Amino acid sequence: MTLEDLSARLLTKIGNYLSYRIRTKKEINDKLTQYLAKFDYSIAEKETIKAKIILDLEELKLIDDDAFAQTYVRQKNESKKPLSNRVLRLKLTKLGISTELLDKYVPKNSSEGEYEKALKVFERKLRNVHLGDDRAAKQRLYRFLAQRGFSNTVIKSVFDTFFKLK
Repeated sequence: MTLEDLSARLLTKIGNYLSYRIRTKKEINDKLTQYLAKFDYSIAEKETIKAKIILDLEELKLIDDDAFAQTYVRQKNESKKPLSNRVLRLKLTKLGISTELLDKYVPKNSSEGEYEKALKVFERKLRNVHLGDDRAAKQRLYRFLAQRGFSNTVIKSVFDTFFKLK
């Protein structure tokens, strides 16, 4: 199989991979590495094929890390279970988003937005938890918010707000 044939075949496979959702450049690069591992070409040839395919996809606007980061953050913030900014930054970093894009779309220290998200998650979780004066239930709620990535100060302010109203 020639390099052109392989490149066309991989472009089709990556097209199918992109049909499920938008992807980052790192995800595409990782998938191409996985596909190319099955073929017996030199490392330089494999890198050339990957670079060509990624360049073609960028020209076609099929991969755009900026649009991916913006969409990902918006979807997670508008979901029924929003994540803290710290967790969002961690997940986007794992997906290969650069720090400048992280700084653009996910604020590092924004306790106002964090408070609103934590309160939304807290109120939603509270529907399923019988609270009363049960200390264990409060601890479960506290741990739940902590697992979603919210800081102790934000969690305490949510608890203070909620339990002062009751």
